[in-house]
Amino acid sequence: MKLAAGGWLGSYQLVAPLGAGASATVWRARDGRGAEVALKLLALGEQPELANRFVREAELLAQVDRHPNVLRVHSAGQAGPYLYLACELAAGGTLSDRLREGPLEPAAARELVRALAAGLAHVHAAGIVHRDLKPDNVLFTERGPALADFGLARPLDRSSLTATGAVIGTPAFMSPEQAQGRPADERSDVYALGAVLYACLTGQPPHQAPSLLALLNEITNADPTPPRRLRPEVPRDLEQACLRALRRDPAGRYASAEELHEA
Repeated sequence: MKLAAGGWLGSYQLVAPLGAGASATVWRARDGRGAEVALKLLALGEQPELANRFVREAELLAQVDRHPNVLRVHSAGQAGPYLYLACELAAGGTLSDRLREGPLEPAAARELVRALAAGLAHVHAAGIVHRDLKPDNVLFTERGPALADFGLARPLDRSSLTATGAVIGTPAFMSPEQAQGRPADERSDVYALGAVLYACLTGQPPHQAPSLLALLNEITNADPTPPRRLRPEVPRDLEQACLRALRRDPAGRYASAEELHEA
């Protein structure tokens, strides 16, 4: 079944492609009432593990989407040869889009990460760890910034879908424990949100290296350059909050997203 603008997939009419990842595609679509949604699609019959993750994402997102700073899901299911996840349309794009124009003003960065920390605290209260927070997964909806893409998320009280020792997440924003293949918990998400704040303040992730191996080594063994050295106008208290969230030892970070929100 070929996807094309104007065609129908179940009760959704496809309008235009919005993007594509390694496994799924996202379309702007309209439901039967004419309301626009973002329709995430995964073709069936390729890799069962991808289908399992897709279904898990739908299940977990449905548990946490009743918060203004978490992307809202409308429906999920199967239509023809595709699994689909219909979410609210983020017409404002991603945080990555905005950071291509340079770092945010410190006050804007503070308010953005405060909002995201509130959403993350809601996710953690539901017993879920995101494991892949990054600027690509921060979307701007009519209601404000929202956490999105729960494809790597998992319940805190259940074993991972991945093998022990596997490196899970996006390297530039993952915590040291994830870089070492160790389990992630709430403090791992706190680290990743600290890395998002760092990118908002400086225009770059906290660690950069010429290769994946070198990057993982930097994350595990080095501290990031303090934001004020790169951008002196960053308030000292905001720098301190950012650097505490980015401590390599999870015990030294904020213990929860709520603590980061308050800081």
